[in-house]
Amino acid sequence: MARSSNAILWTSVLIVFGSICVSFAEPVANYRDTNQDTSQDILRYLAQLESRLATVESKLVDTELELVQQREVTARQEKEIKRQNDLIKVLLKRTDINTERLDNDKIITENNEKTKNIHRPEGFDNEDQSVKNISYDLSSDNPTVTGRRIARQVEVVAFSAYLAHDVTGLGPAHTIVLDGVYLNDGNAYNKFTGIFTVPIDGVYLLFFACQDYHSHRIYTQLVVDGVAKSTILEFANGQHAMGANTVILKLTVGQSVWVRTHPKEGGDSFQIDTTTFSGTLLYST
Repeated sequence: MARSSNAILWTSVLIVFGSICVSFAEPVANYRDTNQDTSQDILRYLAQLESRLATVESKLVDTELELVQQREVTARQEKEIKRQNDLIKVLLKRTDINTERLDNDKIITENNEKTKNIHRPEGFDNEDQSVKNISYDLSSDNPTVTGRRIARQVEVVAFSAYLAHDVTGLGPAHTIVLDGVYLNDGNAYNKFTGIFTVPIDGVYLLFFACQDYHSHRIYTQLVVDGVAKSTILEFANGQHAMGANTVILKLTVGQSVWVRTHPKEGGDSFQIDTTTFSGTLLYST
C-alpha cells in the first residue's frame, strides 16, 4: 500500500516537472527565433552601409578626377590669357608706330599741296625745271633761286636721343631705349621704344655712343630691321670708358633702326646722358 502511494506521488511529481519544462521550453525557443531575426537585420543593415560607402568612394574618385581636369583647363586658360596679353602689347606697339607713320604721311601730303601752290619766278616755264632749281621757306610765298634741289620741309629728318637714366644688367639682344630727346625733326624717333622709323627713302648718317656704368664691358650694335650694321666693343679697365661709331646707310621708308646689346652677350650697363643715338637725312633718293 505504501509502495503504491509512493509510486503515485513520484508519478505526480514527474508530471508536474514535465509541465514546468514544457512551459520553459516554449519561451526559450521564441527567444532564439527573435535573436536570430535581429542578427539577420543587423547583417542586412551593415551590407547596405557597405554598399553606400562604396558608392560614396566611387563618387569621390570621380570628383578628384574632375578636379584634376579642371586644374589642367585652368592652366591652359591662364597660358592663353598670357599669350593674348603679349599679343596685345605687340599690337599696341605697332599701333604707335603706324600712328607716327600716318602723321608723317599727313605732313608729306600737306607739304606736297604747298609745293603745288608755290609761286614760280619769272623765266621758269617748265615746272620740273623750277622744282630742281629753287628752294623756299614754307612759311613764305616768295621762293628764291639757288641752283639746288628744292628743300622741302618733309625732307628735314633729324633726331638726337640720350639715355635719361642709368641702366644695368641688360640681357642679350636687348633694345637700348634712349628715352631722352634733344631733337626729333620729322617725328620719326620713338622715345618709348627706342626705334627710328625711316620716313623717307634716302641716305642717312647714323651715330651711336655708349659709356659703361661702373666699369662694365660694352658690346652693342646698331641694327636695321634686326640686321647689325655697326658695332661698339669696349672693355672695362677699372675706369669709365666710352665707345662710339658712325655709319652712313641707304634706307627706305618703313625700315626700323635701333641700338641693342649683342645677341650673344648680356649684362651690359650704360651711363646716363653720355649714351646717345642720333641720325639725320643727308639726301633723299
